[in-house]
Amino acid sequence: DPDEQRAARAAVRKGASGSPIEYRLALGALAERDFSQAAMRFARVLALGQPARPSLHLRIYALCMQGRLEEAAPLLERIALAPDPDAIDQGFLRFLADAFGLVPAPR
Repeated sequence: DPDEQRAARAAVRKGASGSPIEYRLALGALAERDFSQAAMRFARVLALGQPARPSLHLRIYALCMQGRLEEAAPLLERIALAPDPDAIDQGFLRFLADAFGLVPAPR
């Protein structure tokens, strides 16, 4: 959303920070296909304690789009080792396998 992007950038200019702002800026970078910036911002979001699932998935995607599969692989393992196997997004795993050949180690 362009309005959210403007608001997030304005907040940063005023000295604000935090995971909600970083998350919106990460989404904006992803939309602009700036995968390096998106991966870096999603890493910040995760470090700030944002719920992991959407940010972790999107960081993996951004890394894959840059060809940084060696960095994405350990993050994918975090998803694959989730305590509740039903919580794992099988569609996302299939997408990564089909698009990038990235497959988590078998359980």
